[in-house]
Amino acid sequence: MDEIGASLGCATMDWKAREVVVARDEAIYLCGTESRSPCYAYEGPKSSIYTHRNYIVIVSPPFTPSASAASATVRNFVAKSGGPSGSDITKLTVFDPENQYVAHSGTFTEGVREVFSAWGKLYALSNDSKLLCLEEKPTSEKFDMLDRKGLYTLALNIAETQKLDEAHTTNIHKQYGDHLYAKADYDNAMQQYIQTIRYVQPSYIIRKSQEDVLRFFMDRDQEGDAGASAEVVRRLDQYGPGRPQLYPLVLRFLTSTPALLAKHREDVRRVLRVIDEEKPMPPISVVQVLSRNSVASVGLVKEWLMSRIKSAREEVDTDQKLIASYRTETEAKLRQVEELSDPDHPRVFHVTQCSACQGGLDLPAVHFMCNHSYHQRCLPQNETECPNCAREHGIIREIRRNNERLADQHELFLSEVREGRFVALSTGFSRGVLNLSRVEEAGSL
Repeated sequence: MDEIGASLGCATMDWKAREVVVARDEAIYLCGTESRSPCYAYEGPKSSIYTHRNYIVIVSPPFTPSASAASATVRNFVAKSGGPSGSDITKLTVFDPENQYVAHSGTFTEGVREVFSAWGKLYALSNDSKLLCLEEKPTSEKFDMLDRKGLYTLALNIAETQKLDEAHTTNIHKQYGDHLYAKADYDNAMQQYIQTIRYVQPSYIIRKSQEDVLRFFMDRDQEGDAGASAEVVRRLDQYGPGRPQLYPLVLRFLTSTPALLAKHREDVRRVLRVIDEEKPMPPISVVQVLSRNSVASVGLVKEWLMSRIKSAREEVDTDQKLIASYRTETEAKLRQVEELSDPDHPRVFHVTQCSACQGGLDLPAVHFMCNHSYHQRCLPQNETECPNCAREHGIIREIRRNNERLADQHELFLSEVREGRFVALSTGFSRGVLNLSRVEEAGSL
């Protein structure tokens, strides 16, 4: 079947597929019992080849790494090592021939002596007697990674190769359809959604096209259809409760011409009320929409602004009352701390009732600075905290621990800043992100 042959160590038997695998510099060849199978183009020198499950493991001969190498693995090695190295390295590649992708690629500075498959894992023994174990990622992790990279066709091929059930394959088709729909490739997205029939509710597909339905009737109105605007409002009543982001779109439409505004003035007021409640857009954006042309009357804008100002004043009054109550509570706590810290005025306990059993207090008794007193027999052994206050103190300590933990999650804080700068910064201050103790600690580092 072949007269050229291969280098020593570049031929192995794939017992699972019952084929001989032959590696040459230009490609990888598979030979079955009756004929040669399709070859896979994989250029580059190869010193040995192995099989593991449905993978082919390729080991390269030693070579000098370069920052301009074609392999990203080699370029990353040079970048991490701080520049080209005078010593040679060996590259190990795990290749999936059926789906034609590289599952793993790594480098060895001391070379590779042997590669073997055992217990469902792949092992590589280097020349300095170090054993590296390569374990295949769970299927869910592989699909999550392919989803992030948008490699849905490859994910479908892997699902077919691994003979996953129809539910998993359907979920990939659904994610693929969502990806294509977000890119406005509606025809191909629908082809993927068709593959999800019997597993995905039709309402899911319908909900994704709700905005397109509204835009369709908006275009019909511009073409002169007298009933199109009423249909837009009716569709908004149908889809709006589940998708508040449709209301800004309809608001822009209903205030686009004087005729539409005169016909749907009450509908515009209702849309504004929903926007106030659900807050799919900030107030300044509403003002910009209503004032972008001369269609919306001053009375309509004034009416909406007055309602917003009234609501804002009520929120301010509520916040001021809360601030006053917090200040009063803080002042009382500070006075209590000052009294407890004053060595010239020791606290006198006048409690006559046990806070645990409610019986008359007799000796031996234990008094806590929070004005709770107990029989010694009513307290657990080695108890150092008031049982009545322990729950409240535990909640406060848990809140502080959570705040300290959140203060170190910078990516979460930046995402909150992108959503709303003022809210994120004020919330960060309330969590103590910029406490003096934290600043001093960071400065000492």
